[in-house]
Amino acid sequence: NAYPQAAKEKMKDGRLPIEVCAKNKASDGLMLALYKADPKSRVEGLLPLGRVLTDGSSDDVVLDVLQAYPEAAKDTFSTKSDVRILPLHIAHEDECSDKVKKALLDAYPGAEEEENPFKTTLRLHKLLEDTEPDEDVLELIKNYPDAVGKRGRDGRRPLHIALMHKASQDVTSELFYAYPQAAKERMEDGRLPIQLCAERNMSKDLMLALLKYDMPVSIEDGTPVEHSGSWIA
Repeated sequence: NAYPQAAKEKMKDGRLPIEVCAKNKASDGLMLALYKADPKSRVEGLLPLGRVLTDGSSDDVVLDVLQAYPEAAKDTFSTKSDVRILPLHIAHEDECSDKVKKALLDAYPGAEEEENPFKTTLRLHKLLEDTEPDEDVLELIKNYPDAVGKRGRDGRRPLHIALMHKASQDVTSELFYAYPQAAKERMEDGRLPIQLCAERNMSKDLMLALLKYDMPVSIEDGTPVEHSGSWIA
């Protein structure tokens, strides 16, 4: 309280006081004071508003942090994702109080007009991760076709999630033909989609279609990644 400006000054190791306090699980009172003293500083990519919305803080804490920096209501939650995840979207997904939702909407009325990815792209990702019935997945793809090519918060494409969670051939084929570029991108474990399809003995037609995209690119920067041979004997 004697010198709140210090909250904005980095220490010798380059970290802000809020980062050290977050790591050491400082008291709620101290965290709130630091948030309000420096509401624009990010910790692990999130502004203070994002942190208090996702860590289960009380309405009063969320509203205090929002009041300190209302522009945070326009901030996106992820840099890896192809969708904008706004604080209002998080508030709806986590069933925050109506008071919090109203305050977020008042701070950024445009949020109501923006696509809520929890109902589109991220919903598709969750259906695939939870191996929900094919008809649910295919219905969502039909209603929101753009979701097929978009990365979620972890940077993965729907095709990759489908293969990792052993989705049916119908779902896998639908995802590939809707966004074949995903076949060029390596998955988290370094494998290409064609390799997983080969291991699972998927249809010859799908395998041949995947082979047409057998020049992978880096998911990080889009540069070609060379390899030799074919994944099918």
